[in-house]
Amino acid sequence: MGEAVITTDNEYKITYWNAAATAVYGWSAAEVMGERVTGVLATNWLSEHDRREAYAAAAAATRWRGEVAQRHRDGRRLAILSVVTVIRGEGGDLKGLVAVNRDLTPQREAERALEQAGARLAEVQGLDALGELVGSVSQDFNNLLAIIGGRTEIALDLLPGDHPAAAALAQIRGQVERGAALTGQMLSLGRRDGRGATNVDLCQLVRGIDEVLRRIVGGRHRLEFCVPTEPAWVHATHGELEQVLINLCSNARDAMTVSGRAKVCVVSPSEDVVELSVSDNGVGMTDEVRARAFEPFFTTKPEGKGTGLGLALVERVAGRCGGAVEVDSRPGGGTKVTLRLPRVTSPEASAVREAPRRLRILLAEDQELVRDVLAELLRALGHEVVAVADGRAAVDLAGPLDLFVTDVSMPRLSGPNAAAILRRRRPDLPVVYLSGFPKDEVAAASGEWPPGHFRLKPVTREALRDALDEALKERGARRPG
Repeated sequence: MGEAVITTDNEYKITYWNAAATAVYGWSAAEVMGERVTGVLATNWLSEHDRREAYAAAAAATRWRGEVAQRHRDGRRLAILSVVTVIRGEGGDLKGLVAVNRDLTPQREAERALEQAGARLAEVQGLDALGELVGSVSQDFNNLLAIIGGRTEIALDLLPGDHPAAAALAQIRGQVERGAALTGQMLSLGRRDGRGATNVDLCQLVRGIDEVLRRIVGGRHRLEFCVPTEPAWVHATHGELEQVLINLCSNARDAMTVSGRAKVCVVSPSEDVVELSVSDNGVGMTDEVRARAFEPFFTTKPEGKGTGLGLALVERVAGRCGGAVEVDSRPGGGTKVTLRLPRVTSPEASAVREAPRRLRILLAEDQELVRDVLAELLRALGHEVVAVADGRAAVDLAGPLDLFVTDVSMPRLSGPNAAAILRRRRPDLPVVYLSGFPKDEVAAASGEWPPGHFRLKPVTREALRDALDEALKERGARRPG
């Protein structure tokens, strides 16, 4: 027979054990003969109902059929379909049992794998749908945030720090940053590849947003940095890594009580790996919470305080970079989240050039309110700004020009097409592209772009300053005079 056949006496000691039983369970007949079957196989019923049915069948001298969990010789648990027949004598006394057992373990493992694959597919499809939904509205939403955030920055500049309205405006600015971060999280979750990835120095990236991270963690808590002076290069998307840091620092802040301490570290444990970690001394996680930490939309934060996308994005970004993420946490013992990313060869350092003190900037943006805000932010940086409503107006403008800042999608003539025409007139013209859509999406729609630096809206004044500096460095622009 192909099934395991096992018989016992009235004390449930094994009296027969066929070759198929050895194949299923691993013990030979000589090893188990005379042993109690319950001790050898460590049978567990899958439900209390099954257990009661089995004992009732034994009492009534009938047959019982059901699935049980039993033990292999090597300790593995097996899923077994068992048919047990009770043997009684003429006087009703128990003579023994006959069990015919079939190993269902491979079938059950295949079913579990299929179920897990289905769950992963449903998650991916849900994230793809989320990405498509967010992408369809991100342009308008980010333009709104650009107007609100830009006007808030301008208003804060006009008010003394102790003005009663300053605190309210600072809260508005914080919510604009949170809205932009949430949009970025959902857009990143909706993508499965690493489009837009470049070689990024993790140390420089952390130093570049240290003040932003300090502001996120807040004045009640202390944020420390452990970042070496030498570069640590990884191949990743710069904006996604910034978003990872923002998410992890936000989680650390929410997990800490009064006067907490958080730490951001970059270390290189080997020549091939770079580790980026954020740790805190907060409340920590239980095993159950840690097991679900990377599940999209799972959160233990109060309603309105968390989206459940933060760690899901961290895991997604780590996977796209060819790395992994690990959470070390225990209740009351704080949490440490570590990204392990492959280290890449550092690019040759380009010559650092000083940015000009005052530039003549041509700004093209079709949304009037957004255009006004961007122009004011650029003027606040000390530059001369000529603002136009579309790409056609930009190429029709005559006169000297130091830098071109343009929205990507505009009527009459897009920003990349306008940049291409202007570049034919002046091949070294630095360009900064702005869009409410991620670069890979607008690039797919508009085709090849002239080289330039990209920023996703909404942009702050400091983000504009950085974009101008980087665009000038990329084109080798020199300071006038």
